[in-house]
Amino acid sequence: MSYLADIKQICRATEQAKAPHVAKAYQNIVMFKGAHFQDWSDVYGLSQHHRNKPKWRVEIAFNYFQTIALTLAAKLTMNRPGWAVKPATRDQDDRDKARLSRCLLDYIWEELGCQAKLYLTALQMILTGIGWWAVYWDRTAGTRWQSTNPESGEVAKEGVTGFPRIDPVLMFDIGIDPFSSDTRAAEWGYRIRHCSTEWAKKMWAKTLKGDPSGEDDELTHRLQSSPALTTITDSEVFAGRYVSVVEFYDASKEKFTIFAPKEGIILDRGPWKLPVPFLAARAIPNIGDIESGGIGSNAWIGETPMSSLCELQRIFNRSMCQLIEINNLLAHPRILAHTSARLNPFSLVDAPGSVVEYSGMAPPPTPFHVGQVSGWSFQMPERIKDYMHDVSGVHEASYGGNMGSIQSGRGIAIMAEQDATKFAPMARSLSEMIRQAAVQNLKMWRQFADGPATVRVAGRNAAFEVFQFYADRDITSTDVVVELGSTYAGNQALRKDQLIQMWHAGAFQDRRMFLRMMEFGDLDEDAVDTHRLKQTREIEEIIAGKGRQVAVKPWHDNYIHLDRLTEFMNSTTYDDLPLPLQQQLEAHFEGHMNIEQQRMASEQQAAQQRGVASAGAPKSESFSLTSQPDIPSMGLDRQAEAFPGAGMGTMLQGGGLKQ
Repeated sequence: MSYLADIKQICRATEQAKAPHVAKAYQNIVMFKGAHFQDWSDVYGLSQHHRNKPKWRVEIAFNYFQTIALTLAAKLTMNRPGWAVKPATRDQDDRDKARLSRCLLDYIWEELGCQAKLYLTALQMILTGIGWWAVYWDRTAGTRWQSTNPESGEVAKEGVTGFPRIDPVLMFDIGIDPFSSDTRAAEWGYRIRHCSTEWAKKMWAKTLKGDPSGEDDELTHRLQSSPALTTITDSEVFAGRYVSVVEFYDASKEKFTIFAPKEGIILDRGPWKLPVPFLAARAIPNIGDIESGGIGSNAWIGETPMSSLCELQRIFNRSMCQLIEINNLLAHPRILAHTSARLNPFSLVDAPGSVVEYSGMAPPPTPFHVGQVSGWSFQMPERIKDYMHDVSGVHEASYGGNMGSIQSGRGIAIMAEQDATKFAPMARSLSEMIRQAAVQNLKMWRQFADGPATVRVAGRNAAFEVFQFYADRDITSTDVVVELGSTYAGNQALRKDQLIQMWHAGAFQDRRMFLRMMEFGDLDEDAVDTHRLKQTREIEEIIAGKGRQVAVKPWHDNYIHLDRLTEFMNSTTYDDLPLPLQQQLEAHFEGHMNIEQQRMASEQQAAQQRGVASAGAPKSESFSLTSQPDIPSMGLDRQAEAFPGAGMGTMLQGGGLKQ
């Protein structure tokens, strides 16, 4: 058997093995779209429950299933990931390169629109149990660059940098070794792609003939046999323009093969020394399918709590529809009439004061009311809705609903936090998928990027930074750390309340750390970055100038300049400098230190004078932020930092922050 026939057989067997999970995923998607009175079948598609139902029958879909799924997806992807690149060594140069790599990841995240792709993948994970990212390197993307000959000024070399590509992929189009419990350790994996023949010719220089007949059923993409290609009047317009292509990655043999299953043509092949380029996020890990012999295969496919809500959602709809029908019967009851009355059916209308016509040959028609309806019948829908919230873990506190007996804000916050703990495994799975994508992007950039790339990033306060990035010299580490659950929408009010309580208890010794955790410390991030970058340029100027003195200006923030100098002078780069340059940097350090000491001395003297002036002053009975000694100052000015007695009122009265 040829290698192509072998991998085609492997792909078909994998598609058949995951069929039960595919059916469950389709059913969840049907429920999400509101087709609650229909069933899905892989043979007949959607089928109606009551095709010939009477007109009085009520069928309304109260789609709490969709609300729960959207709430989960929104909470899991509220924030962008918080990540850092570990430096290869403790050397300052490697630490700077690790920072550049982090900026590169931020640039990739924004350029590819990964936040929207993360939301789509999270929604797929919630509905189907597993969401996928396919990570590639696109040699035709990126920015164009060129290098010139310094002597002649002519262009010596030019090219395109290339750029990563991330595609959110549904579980229906991905296949992994069924006996692998971890997608990253899978020996092989594949993706069934639906693409146009023109795109295939551009990518692989092969001419393919599109055919929606679906002869290779398991390996034919689901879109290839869609009604838009087969049943509409002008279906021939699409028939020859699209084709199914399979990407097969064999990690054990370190090679990949891309082929068209319908034509049996290999489009591309080559070495592949990376793991399978499909990254998964699972809602609930699957221990394995339950089979006759016990726990079996398909452990790589995730499970989802949404599957348990399908029947509850149907029962809820049925209960609500029955209550509406009962209400209709109470408002417009059936009519009890003798057969001899010869009742005119056209006179039975809903208009008030209408006349019911009958022959008069029998007693007049009378309303036939339904019997008494028990109270628990009206309570049943609310109980079922509570069951749905308990099963999914999404209660009213998670989406701003009515909490009933809980009225305090802190109590609602605690309930929302308890809901959040149930979603921690999902958040960790998404964080791990993001980390793997970041690692793979750095590895691909270092291996495939061509020439320098101009990277533009915006800080948290929209402070733009532009720099040239060289893959061969600037990526020294691909070890990425992603803060677990950083994308999850935590309860900020409860978190800040806990931080203030910790401050009162004396758990924080550093006021700056407290402000950063309270998210007040970012207010001066632009100023801090500006002064740090200025001092970095001064260090480079001193080294490049072979000891030329750099003056200390009055508008410099000496505190930040000293912090940057201290960081540099403790690095190995400083140790390797000649002694005259080290002495020049020390002199520059002393210049900033002298001015900082003078400023601190003057502030201490002013503070002592204010303390003497306020001695003996009557104490006010009214509440004041400045009269609370245990609440830290939210300002970032040096005066408040040197003297903790200055409160938040000092900053707020000034109308802004002081440097």
